[in-house]
Amino acid sequence: MGKNRLYLNKGNFQFEDITEKAGVGGSKVWSTGVVMADINADGWLDIFVCNAGYVKETDRTKELFINNHDLTFTEKAAEYGLDETGYTTHAAFFDYDLDGDLDCYILNNSFMPVNKLNYSSDRERYAADWQVPEFLKGGGDKLLRNDSRPAGTGR
Repeated sequence: MGKNRLYLNKGNFQFEDITEKAGVGGSKVWSTGVVMADINADGWLDIFVCNAGYVKETDRTKELFINNHDLTFTEKAAEYGLDETGYTTHAAFFDYDLDGDLDCYILNNSFMPVNKLNYSSDRERYAADWQVPEFLKGGGDKLLRNDSRPAGTGR
């Protein structure tokens, strides 16, 4: 439940904490999973941080740190359409439609306890119909298809 940390491997089992210099500490309360992938296809690894946690009125928006090629990063989740707000525990980037760009599978946890569903027939209810406070809603995995390539990649 603290800030994200990024360590640079200096070799010989020596690591330097570059979190602040890199600008990847994050602004969310509870980060749960991280994926490093070349999301904008520029040849450099970017960092996607998933956020969840049961903290009422907390911003769980995912954070995407785009690599600036100089050991610094810029947060751009909204620009890339990855500013999802569910209780996300992890994500995976892969080219599921084989079009040459990365798509994203977002794994969301649900804070809807099974005993709240009571009967198996209730398990098909939409989140909007659950009789729980709004801040508990937001479960369900998502598959996001990338239909455009980042500008300037030439790929």
